Amino acid sequence: MPKSNKMNNSKEIVKMNEMRCSIWENSRNKGSYILLLILCGLEIITSVQTHSLIARLTLCDTILFSIAMSRKLLIKASDDLDVFLHLAGLIAFEALIFVNFTHGIEIIFTHSHEMEFPGFFVVTILYDIGVKTLLLLIGVFPTFNMGWVKKIFLHYVATFTALALIFMDNYFTTKEKNYLSHLDPYGGVLVSIVLTSVALPSAAKIIPFLMGNIPPSFRVDEFVTEIERKFPNVKCSHIHVYKKWPEEANKFDIMMHIIFQVDTDEEGWIKNTQIEIQKTIKELKSILAKAGAERITIEPVINGANEQKQWSLCTTPACQTKNLTCCSSASSMQVKETSSTNSSV
Repeated sequence: MPKSNKMNNSKEIVKMNEMRCSIWENSRNKGSYILLLILCGLEIITSVQTHSLIARLTLCDTILFSIAMSRKLLIKASDDLDVFLHLAGLIAFEALIFVNFTHGIEIIFTHSHEMEFPGFFVVTILYDIGVKTLLLLIGVFPTFNMGWVKKIFLHYVATFTALALIFMDNYFTTKEKNYLSHLDPYGGVLVSIVLTSVALPSAAKIIPFLMGNIPPSFRVDEFVTEIERKFPNVKCSHIHVYKKWPEEANKFDIMMHIIFQVDTDEEGWIKNTQIEIQKTIKELKSILAKAGAERITIEPVINGANEQKQWSLCTTPACQTKNLTCCSSASSMQVKETSSTNSSV
């Protein structure tokens, strides 16, 4: 068999494998998200059926990941949308935590809280543990910059607290003493504090992406100095660097304004300058791409090195830059006064 046919066959095999992997990835993402949506619906129903704060807190991280993972099933967009969805999920998560926390404090001080766990809630709790364990093991959940310990607390602290209350209710609650109603608000307040302490640091790490912060690994001053050293006739007048999501990829977008100092008296300077600009931009893009830049915008400006400066009334460059009165109205008034004096004479 000729080498060209072998190469074509190998390329087709690689493409088929890539397609299979893509189909499996899409099926896994959609299937896991559907399981999560079913869980979310069940927990909403059970939270309505019972007045338990713990039961409502089991819904919090389900809502969080239902919002954060919605792009896997419903939305076709770039990865940049994940930043917004992650933060929106965390806001909804903290809102539910706040409502349950304040309600728990109110119940503790008013002592008026009657509740029970229906049998349907027990089934929902077991389904919650099974689904979240499965999604954790196959790596579908967003990381939110959390280690395994924080993930376990986030997913299981409310559900296992609910199981503990169910156990106590079955074995210790009597007509005279309802342990479930007494312990539920205290457990709700405690679990709310734990979940908030786990989730808030993740929100703080997402905000820099929305604010367009500079990535920590990128040193702007050092980069500008190195560029101007490598290209003596180039000066970087302006630069913007933005962090890209996800943080693990260490990617960024960059926009630069660079000034080319050109001798306009030199013969053929226009053509030579065009060639030099294209060459310089190509090298800069290559350097930035290796450093992790995704979107690179470089705007060149040509500045004639031997062009005369525009005549100005200002006595000093500082006056002209600050646009003080000596450069505008005061100067024109002095000229008018001088002309009127000469005419009167």
